[in-house]
Amino acid sequence: MALTRQQICELTGRKLKDAAPTLGAMKSLVGLDGFVDNIIAVVDKRQDADHYDPVTSIDAMGRKILSASGQSSNYELVVKQQKLGGNGPIMANALASFGMDVTYIGNLGYPAVHPVFEEFGKRAKLITIADPGTTDALEFEDGKLMFGKHQSLADVTWDNLLTRVGREPLKALIGESHLVGMVNWTMLPHMSRIWAKLLDEVIPNVERHQRKLFVDLADPEKRTHDDILEALKLLTR
Repeated sequence: MALTRQQICELTGRKLKDAAPTLGAMKSLVGLDGFVDNIIAVVDKRQDADHYDPVTSIDAMGRKILSASGQSSNYELVVKQQKLGGNGPIMANALASFGMDVTYIGNLGYPAVHPVFEEFGKRAKLITIADPGTTDALEFEDGKLMFGKHQSLADVTWDNLLTRVGREPLKALIGESHLVGMVNWTMLPHMSRIWAKLLDEVIPNVERHQRKLFVDLADPEKRTHDDILEALKLLTR
């Protein structure tokens, strides 16, 4: 019988709890994205300088936008929270919080790490190679509309990895890791080339031992058929 979502969560939680005592001896290497997430409310009516009524639903927001067709419209945005984002930082932060020895490589701010990753940096070793992307998440009662600024993700390249991490340190990090996670392929335009270079130039020289590889394509809808096919071919090498 298929498990429900709640049962899967409960089972996973129990297995994680049982595994916790052994995680401190395990090392992981995760990358390669990084975002600053702004959680935002859209103002419907402003009462005074400190109080406002938010737009409560995506439907209501959609109707506001549709009614502006053919004219201009202005929307006030209130940033309620700024937090770390990106598939990689969220995954790595969770692993580190659970006690695993984590090294994270990604676009966390360059040359200095962005303050939003400060707490994460207390739990994990951070190696930053580029500035983070930004997500403005408009939050409603029935969901979120997320608007991303991804220009800096194009700086996550094989050349930057070699320059800002180094070939030998990268080889050593992979070699000592029990888990290697490479996530958010969809938003990282150079990830496939990074995979190809790792397979050709690094992995053959890494000591073989039992390790797990976790790959997250994320939502590939916006990538072309050829891009997706190339990524899948690389993953089967």
